[in-house]
Amino acid sequence: MYSGENDKPELIIGLVGQAGVRLRDVSKVVIEYLKRFGYTAEIIRVSELFENYHGFDKSKIGDEEGKRILYCQDVALDFRRELKDGAAPALAAITEIRKRRAAVASGSPDRPRNAHAYILDQLKHPREVELLRQIYGSAFMLLAGHAPETNRIRSLARRGAPDGNKSSDAHYVGLAGEIVQVDENQ
Repeated sequence: MYSGENDKPELIIGLVGQAGVRLRDVSKVVIEYLKRFGYTAEIIRVSELFENYHGFDKSKIGDEEGKRILYCQDVALDFRRELKDGAAPALAAITEIRKRRAAVASGSPDRPRNAHAYILDQLKHPREVELLRQIYGSAFMLLAGHAPETNRIRSLARRGAPDGNKSSDAHYVGLAGEIVQVDENQ
């Protein structure tokens, strides 16, 4: 790492949690605490990186959030299988970190940023964590979120319903339950 004694190291913070855990809320709290220590931070949504994968078909997403989540779950599984590596999404996140580093003043993808954190939302496979620890060492931290299954289903149904008041609609609750089930089986 290229840092002096007074520099604050770049941090890589991985978030892990079951489908429906409100990791966006966790991210907001982490960012607020990092600011108190003079850090800047940015979130990298791992599921958004799949748009760069040749197997990603944007036309299959549609307008419904629940269907988007199910599709991204399938794409993530396909991506891992194609690369024959459970850490495949983490490789995409590492590439994104390097791209973002290169875009700042230093211009080098190899130069960690001072007092900056990348929050990876969200990791799903133990191999992703192993790889990130191997590459970033003590600069990598893992935070886990948890919520009971009923809360996760309720949260997903609320996110999926175009109007939060319709989140108790059987369609959205059923779709949320399917997302939770797929997540547990992957």
